[in-house]
Amino acid sequence: MISALQDSDFVVRREAIKALGKVPDKESAEAIVSLYGKSAHDAKAALIAIGPFAEDATLSLLQDAHWVHRGEACEILGKIGSAKILDALRKAEKETNGLVKHRARDAIAAIERRSGEAPSPETSSPSEMDKRYRGPGAVGATGRTINSDTQLFVGQILLVLDSRQWYPADILELFPDGRVRIHFRGWSST
Repeated sequence: MISALQDSDFVVRREAIKALGKVPDKESAEAIVSLYGKSAHDAKAALIAIGPFAEDATLSLLQDAHWVHRGEACEILGKIGSAKILDALRKAEKETNGLVKHRARDAIAAIERRSGEAPSPETSSPSEMDKRYRGPGAVGATGRTINSDTQLFVGQILLVLDSRQWYPADILELFPDGRVRIHFRGWSST
C-alpha cells in the first residue's frame, strides 16, 4: 500500500493515503508525511486518524518550508500529541508567522488539558494566565459550551456572546447562584 503513494495518478495516491490512515503505526504515518506537500488535505485527515502513532512523523512537519504545513502540523499535533512534544510546540509558538503561532498556542492548550498540565487557578496568578492565554485564538480554542459541569474561576478568559458577536472576556466575580460578572477585553466598562 505504501508503494501506491508514489503512483502518478492522484486518485490512487489519495485512496492509498486514506487506507493508510486506517493503519495505526509509525511506518504508515512516516509514509504519509513524506507525501504531505502533494496531498495535504488527505494527509492531514489520515494523520489525525492514525492518532498518537503519527506524533513523531508529524513533528517533522514543524520544520517544513511552507508555513501552511507548519500550521497544519500544529493543528494535527493539538489533536494527537502528548506532553512530550510541548517543547517543540513552544518553539513553533515563537515563530513570526501569525497562523503558526496561533495554532501552536491552541495545540499547547489542548495537550495541556488532556495531560492535566493546564495551569490551575489555584497555582497561577491572573497575569500568568493572561500571558499564557492571550488573544482570541486562545480563548476560543476549546470550542466547548459552558454548562453546569464547567469549572469557572475568577481571572478565567472565555468567549461571550453579546447579541450576535462573540467577544473575549475575563471573569471578575462568581456568584453562588451561578451568575458571573465579566469584563469584556478591550472595553472600559464591566
